[in-house]
Amino acid sequence: MSFKPHALFLAAALLLMAVLSWFNGQPVAAGLVRAPWDLLAHFAVFFVLAVLLLWGLGPQRLWLVVLLAIAYAAFDELRQLTLPGRHAEWMDFAADVLAVAAGIAIGFRFLRFPGSCLNRN
Repeated sequence: MSFKPHALFLAAALLLMAVLSWFNGQPVAAGLVRAPWDLLAHFAVFFVLAVLLLWGLGPQRLWLVVLLAIAYAAFDELRQLTLPGRHAEWMDFAADVLAVAAGIAIGFRFLRFPGSCLNRN
């Protein structure tokens, strides 16, 4: 049995989404990070999510990486409409989408390193 880091990256992405969904539903999450720093927090989380999804699903499924990451960003913002003390913002969603694009771009760079465990060849 060979080591397959792709499954670990995909599991980490799913775990990140689950933990984020749980944490965002907690009362302590409301106002935890103040503006404008909340945009940086959004960017960081969705950058990491995009990289993990890309490395877990592979570049041949780029469409799925983009779909999952942006759909989760939309879910995250829309869900906040139902949570006390929270509200959805277009700027948060924009930061998420930019982070997904940046994460994919940087993630692709690491996929190209010769001998990387991320290469599927």
